[in-house]
Amino acid sequence: MNQNEIQPLLLEILRQKEGHFVTPYQICQIIEQSHFDVWTELTRQYPSSPGAPVMGEGAGIPYSPATFVSHALESARKHNASVRKEYFACDGVRFSEIIPGFTGKIVSIWAWHF
Repeated sequence: MNQNEIQPLLLEILRQKEGHFVTPYQICQIIEQSHFDVWTELTRQYPSSPGAPVMGEGAGIPYSPATFVSHALESARKHNASVRKEYFACDGVRFSEIIPGFTGKIVSIWAWHF
């Protein structure tokens, strides 16, 4: 799977959030719940260490499904002015069981600007 293939799904997820910001971790959770075939492919392409979380702190990998989602949205933003990016300080925040990792406790957040 490449960034161009997943961008339509990512943009639809942002549109469904009606202007509210979401993190790549939350987008991945939506994909896991609603588009399991896509999620299976992402975790196949970006596997974590055995027994480790799929992404975030402790995954043991610098490039995870959440990183892929963030990069795909960054690419989409270059061609679509409706894609909005900001940053969120996430000290002490969990997304279900996922603790943001590699980013230094700062994550990108994304929204569809109407």
